[in-house]
Amino acid sequence: MSIKETIKGCFKEMVAYDHYENITVVSICKKANVSRAAFYDCFVNKEAVLESIVNEEVITPMKMLYETIPKEKIKSTQLIMTEVAYENIRKNSVFYSKVNKAEKGALLVRVITNEVIALTDPILQDFDIAEDERFYTAYFFSTATAVVISKWLSRGLDVEPARLSQFFNKWTLHYWQTDSPFKLDW
Repeated sequence: MSIKETIKGCFKEMVAYDHYENITVVSICKKANVSRAAFYDCFVNKEAVLESIVNEEVITPMKMLYETIPKEKIKSTQLIMTEVAYENIRKNSVFYSKVNKAEKGALLVRVITNEVIALTDPILQDFDIAEDERFYTAYFFSTATAVVISKWLSRGLDVEPARLSQFFNKWTLHYWQTDSPFKLDW
């Protein structure tokens, strides 16, 4: 296992037993049995560890789906992508629920927003919209995704991932229908 993977694994274990705010780089290094220099070779801080975990568990599976499903099927792609994200969060619900309590949810919202923007912005490059609209569209979808996930976690995952994905798709589908360059799946 790489140092980076060891750090992430130890960080996840620590979050399960302690508050995010109480975890320090020093404590992560001690638990992972790595030097601070080794930690900083991999991550700039503990939030970067969280970003890496979110990227690996939530964003990468969504990106892989987007790259696999034909672009003219964007309607079903969005539904499947969000369901996969919600399902992966549910699989690791203890971790994400604990992280969601840090900064009253703002930490997780910030991290998910930034990670989803990195996914959404390239998708929107194919749309014939002005750059400022593309920026705010990516921000809108990213923050909406993040806030819905945060609220879902705080409500104890009260709906199934497929149902939550249907809700999100219903709320956002109009945009994809009107501005998508791919009109074949409507």
